[in-house]
Order: sequence, then structure tokens, then C-alpha cells
Amino acid sequence: MPFVDRLADEVAVMAIAMIRRLRLVRTDVDVVLAGGIMRNRDQLFFDRIEAAVRRVARRARIRRVAQRPVLGAALLGLDRMAGPERDAAETRLRSVFGG
Repeated sequence: MPFVDRLADEVAVMAIAMIRRLRLVRTDVDVVLAGGIMRNRDQLFFDRIEAAVRRVARRARIRRVAQRPVLGAALLGLDRMAGPERDAAETRLRSVFGG
């Protein structure tokens, strides 16, 4: 089995374990894929994850994060700031990380 397929299977196993543990199998649960590996453009990789997750949780919605996760963390930190410095910092962050 190719490495990429094994990786997709491992991601699916982790998502399925959390869905089961949280008792979300019969819900419209969002499965959010984020991180460096998830930034690839191999649609077969994502299709494999989605197929495996949906075998267990048919109503699951697979989502990919468009921005790097660090952007969200930095924006949360900026929520404690106010004024023009905050706006300038947000503009800089978004220009560097996208979004």
C-alpha cells in the first residue's frame, strides 16, 4: 500500500475514533482537516479520508482549513487588543499567513 494511502487511513482512523468517543456518529459532525499534510492538493487523499469516515458517520462533513492554524491562534490573541495597533497587526498577519 502506498505511503499516502496509509497516511489517509491513519487520519481517518483518528477522526473515527474521536467521532465514536464523542458519540457523534449519527450527527452532522464537522471533521476539520488542518496542518501541513492537509495543505496538499491530492484529491484522492481527501476522497479516501472522506470515504472511510462516512462509512462510520454518514452525515459527517469533511472540511479543509484554508489558512494555516497559527493564523487563528494569532487572531485570538489580537482579540485582547484594541485600537489602530490591533488593526495594523491583523492586516500584517493576514498578509503573511493568508486569509
